[in-house]
Amino acid sequence: MRVVWVVLVLSVAVGAEDKKDPFVDALAHWKRQINRPPLTFRLGAMRELAGTRDARVLPIFAKRYRSPRLPKDHERYLLARIAGTYFTKPAHADALWNWVRKNRKDEDGWLWFNALRAAAASPDVAPLAKYIRGSGNVFTRAAALEALAAAGRPEALALIPDMLQHAVAVESCAAVLRQRKLDLGTPEFREAALRVIAMLEAGATSARTKLVIARHLADVFDVDDATTDPLYWRQLLHFQEVKDNAGYTRALGPQFFGIRASGARVVYVIDMSDSMTAKFTSLEKFAARLRLPELKIDWDTVHSRFDLARACIRASLRQLSKRVRFMIVGFGSEAFVFRSTKGLVPASRGNVAGALKELDAIEVTPQTAGRPYGKLRGSTNVHGGILRAFRVRGKKLVRENEHVVGMRKGADTVFLLSDGQPTEDDFGAQDKFAGGTLSKDSETGETTTSGAGSAVYFGPYRGVAALLGDVRRLNLFRKVEMHCIGMGEADGKLMHGIADIGMGTYRSLGAMAKEGRFATWWVIGAFDAKRRSTWADAEFPEHGVELRKTHTLDGRKARWQRVRANSKGAVRLARRFKPGRDVAGYAFSTAYVERETNAALKLAFDGGTRVWVNGELVSHRLTPSRFGDEQDPIAVRLKPGRNEILIKLCHETGAWRFSAKLTAIEGAPLVFVGE
Repeated sequence: MRVVWVVLVLSVAVGAEDKKDPFVDALAHWKRQINRPPLTFRLGAMRELAGTRDARVLPIFAKRYRSPRLPKDHERYLLARIAGTYFTKPAHADALWNWVRKNRKDEDGWLWFNALRAAAASPDVAPLAKYIRGSGNVFTRAAALEALAAAGRPEALALIPDMLQHAVAVESCAAVLRQRKLDLGTPEFREAALRVIAMLEAGATSARTKLVIARHLADVFDVDDATTDPLYWRQLLHFQEVKDNAGYTRALGPQFFGIRASGARVVYVIDMSDSMTAKFTSLEKFAARLRLPELKIDWDTVHSRFDLARACIRASLRQLSKRVRFMIVGFGSEAFVFRSTKGLVPASRGNVAGALKELDAIEVTPQTAGRPYGKLRGSTNVHGGILRAFRVRGKKLVRENEHVVGMRKGADTVFLLSDGQPTEDDFGAQDKFAGGTLSKDSETGETTTSGAGSAVYFGPYRGVAALLGDVRRLNLFRKVEMHCIGMGEADGKLMHGIADIGMGTYRSLGAMAKEGRFATWWVIGAFDAKRRSTWADAEFPEHGVELRKTHTLDGRKARWQRVRANSKGAVRLARRFKPGRDVAGYAFSTAYVERETNAALKLAFDGGTRVWVNGELVSHRLTPSRFGDEQDPIAVRLKPGRNEILIKLCHETGAWRFSAKLTAIEGAPLVFVGE
């Protein structure tokens, strides 16, 4: 009897072990970590608990949202983002609704956007649509509408006519058009777009809101000009030809590093970390001269990355019109606002002169063993720089809720220049519970060991995912145009991500090209190609690429669209088009080289291809291939300067994607500068 009892106990113990509840372990970790001073530990606890995807997590998050620990605002922002990332199933919708209904202030719009994406995924979106059509807080209603669009629901288009009474809501309606631009050409999209375009000529629409609408429409139609002329957009919407000399008033603002912006309240956010003192490589200087042909720069005086940044700021400030206001933010280990621009100041002669004097006074300290080129301001606090750009409101900086304040008096344009990955943020904290730790200087590689309790743990915004998440929060309602310039080791994923969120441009000195890959393509399609014999016909744009032109083939109208390759150089065309069987499309890009070069173009594609280089047909392969099988190299001769690459992509069925890279004849990646 005694032996049987032991066996029964062991059986129960083993059964209990098999049914261990992951939520219980995650909750225990949450309790240990959630009140520690470093915000990064608290984020880890949030992620682990949310990772269980257990519905019991949401009431815990809701309670913490009501009573967060310092920094209270950012703990709330992180809770909202984590909830929106992990709880996305219709089964979570009711608990998320219960949470958001108790938080209806303007600043809670970020919570609403994240939480209601689960409700938007539910088969029945009637409750969400009813709230959007209601008369509650405009920020939470606008957030709910954008959540519906972000969840891929076409019903968002039908709600636009009910949301055109307030500037915040009107701007969110424009954002919905951008989210749903794959529906361009459908009656539903056309009706919604016409309503938004009409706001450009409404007397009550502010200049800021008109600019936001124009920027979103420019993204929808893949054009560069953010004009506020409604006729221009109506013509594009109906696929009518628009002449370059049509006389439309275009909103052209500041220019920096060859990028033209459309706003009138601009903040320059400039990396001043120690790595900016690094000397230029020949490729970087070649790329810079290509990018900046219109600037009168004495290239003999440009030796480092910071030299070029300073020269471009000088040129940009001197070109500012008097209607523009500007501010300069620098960041190293800490972010700071220039003393000469404490807030957005008019671009008067005196203010520009003061900023230039302060800029010229910045010196590189002498070289050391760890910093062979010298020292500026330490490490790389990208988030701190961006945060200050959003916090400016007129002549001062606000302390919190920058995502819902400063709509009219804050920045409408940001230029971000950086050469490295983020290494710090504003939320470093010591933790008495932590022992001695080994830390590494991101700029020099030197390591140091801290004593117990004295280590500083920086916040979560050193990570790309967390930083991009907060930029989305910052720009959910502000709709600031953000352009990014990358030098050296700049994180392409981060910079591309920020530019995408800000509907801006990312320009680099050829980071992708160092691997022989193209970073950006222009694509057009998809066209009926059921008769394979027509694939060899001389069709557009084989007689010359005109990126601004509307084309018609087989009765279908289309325009060129700019797309970005992923980190492996691949482009997924099915995400841009809705291909059926037997279709064709075109892809266009450019490559700049310093001297005449013999090279090899290597393609991978699901189908047949034709390739032109500088207008000359260099390859004609109708035999379908698979994407995983790289085609035989195509011998090409590149001329000095700009070379045009045009590819016709013939697709039968299945996935529609391609990649291309340039190599030297012997197979090594070719160093070139792309778009």
